[in-house]
Amino acid sequence: MRKIDKRNEETKKMLVDAFVSLSNEKPMNKISIIDITNYCNLNRNTFYYHFEDIYGLINYLIREEIVSILDGIDTTNVHDLFNNVFYCVEKNKKLFQSAYRAFGRDHLRQILFPYFYGTLKHIIDSRQTPDHEENEYENFIITFYCDGILSSIINYIQPDNKLSKETIIKYLMLTSSQLSDHIKKDC
Repeated sequence: MRKIDKRNEETKKMLVDAFVSLSNEKPMNKISIIDITNYCNLNRNTFYYHFEDIYGLINYLIREEIVSILDGIDTTNVHDLFNNVFYCVEKNKKLFQSAYRAFGRDHLRQILFPYFYGTLKHIIDSRQTPDHEENEYENFIITFYCDGILSSIINYIQPDNKLSKETIIKYLMLTSSQLSDHIKKDC
């Protein structure tokens, strides 16, 4: 494992920032490693020290954005979760659109799913009794919501999307409220 020092992190950030700047000028799938390293006045080996390839850089960038949002939220407030997530997506809409075009739905899901799953699981666990045991149904519900949120994000970043961020959040809140009511009745 590589030792992480401040200079390495600064160089990694420089490469990511260069990629983001370049992605504002041209599509992600048209950005090369040479473009990034020339932008930073670094050599290719420096890029490969930090990332396996462009996709590794994109994965890192998206993960860092999502982690920065999810790590700072109040897990007792689902509305804040949805609001923060869609704020992040709105702020980085071009990045998410480019990643979607470059990766496709399945790969974007693969990048984002673990963070949403962990956050939603934490929300559910924080509302359970200490002796609560995880069960198959709980995992199903968490996966269901993760996929719903991810689909909502993907629909939101589409050029032909007609729903505002606020409307999507409202619909997600209504859906989660109705589902909670049905679960309480069935259990």
